[in-house]
Amino acid sequence: MDQIGYLTIKFIKSMLEAIPVIEFSLVELLHGNASVEKITLTQSYSLYTYVLHLLSIVFMLMHFLKINGQGSLGLL
Repeated sequence: MDQIGYLTIKFIKSMLEAIPVIEFSLVELLHGNASVEKITLTQSYSLYTYVLHLLSIVFMLMHFLKINGQGSLGLL
């Protein structure tokens, strides 16, 4: 396994487990189980590379369309 990826997932899991009400159910929902395995790293990488980048592109397009609709004075 990738050591940096493993430590990153362990850190994220510990941050999620610190939430008082939804701690373990949220961790199991995002990672499948309580342990960090190869599939957990693969799923987290897929989430990062596809979903988060796609969301950032969608939000940028929405932002540019809103600026264009309001009649910005500067060039894009």
